[in-house]
Amino acid sequence: MSEAFEAQARVTLRLWLKRAAKVVALVPLGILAIPINHSSVLMLPAMAIVVGLSLFTHFLGKVPALSTVRLDAAGLTLGDAVPLPLTSFRAELQADTRHLVHVLDARGTHTSAIDFDNAADAERFLTHLRGLGVPTQQATSLASKAGGTHRAAIVVLGALSALLLGYLGFHAGFMFAVFVFSAMALIVAAARPSVRIGTDGIRIDDLSTKRFVPFSEIVSTSLNGRDIVLRMRSGPDQTFACTSDASDTKYTFGRETPQERAKIFRDHLERARAAYEQNVTADGGAFAKGSEDGQTWKNRVTNEAIGYREAAPDNVQLRSVLDHAAAAPTARVAAAVKLAKEGGDEAKAKIRIAAAETASPKLRIALEKAANGEVDAALDEAIEAERAT
Repeated sequence: MSEAFEAQARVTLRLWLKRAAKVVALVPLGILAIPINHSSVLMLPAMAIVVGLSLFTHFLGKVPALSTVRLDAAGLTLGDAVPLPLTSFRAELQADTRHLVHVLDARGTHTSAIDFDNAADAERFLTHLRGLGVPTQQATSLASKAGGTHRAAIVVLGALSALLLGYLGFHAGFMFAVFVFSAMALIVAAARPSVRIGTDGIRIDDLSTKRFVPFSEIVSTSLNGRDIVLRMRSGPDQTFACTSDASDTKYTFGRETPQERAKIFRDHLERARAAYEQNVTADGGAFAKGSEDGQTWKNRVTNEAIGYREAAPDNVQLRSVLDHAAAAPTARVAAAVKLAKEGGDEAKAKIRIAAAETASPKLRIALEKAANGEVDAALDEAIEAERAT
């Protein structure tokens, strides 16, 4: 892709300050370690200063600036910042908006946010990125209905704090209240799940678990106000809610209501499901493990021919199976292993893009290992990924 992309957008470059604000917010918990016989009159101003500093730092990490976004073969340039090499980042569309794109570093840490004026610019930007071989994703943070348990705990502990305030006196009750609400706020923030939409399903990462839900297990989706309900083929329905807090995951200062955000997220999800269900043109049967013994399948994959009496597949067929999101994980990884061996750097870049767009953690790892030439490890991960689906 020779032409450069260029557009105006509101760019936030200091997302690290938001993370710093969370660290600063932990300081009041350290102050609680001071023996309670210290004067609360002296401690209150200190805690107020720390909380104020945390809020100020958080605000600085959210302030966007109108800048020119330029993308070409040399890298991504945001305003006057130094261009980012194409191999040093990936992009993530905020899945409950149509216009907000996050830039992530190699470790998956959010470094910048680009808020385009319209959905068309955001889509052109993501399409240009894919054309240049930069992985893209769709993700957002939603409030799980399980979060009600944490809110109930806050209410109970808050009532207990009020009782201690009256029974033990101002100092002990106040310190306990600060501790409770600081700790619970951090727990609730950490417990809010991150939901990633992939080509093969969704991945839900919360405080305790990381779950992959394949599209084949989702019967339908629906909206109930700001709630997104996933009807599952087996097991209970999964319900998530878009929060009303504009500072939660966005940098757009309330451009959409929670109900609109829920609808946008469902639209993205339904498009991904439709693409998955229509993706039936490639037949990965000859590549898949099926009922074969694991070692027999691995030996077959590493031979020159993928089948026992078949000619070696060409790169077009390999790419077709790799992109076939509904194919068995072992079929996609087998195609990736052959493609990485025969297709060169361009093929390896395509495999990494397929890995980034995959929601299954095990399949993503298997594809990444295939791109890196770790054949045995990739095939072992593919078998594990197939068992997990």
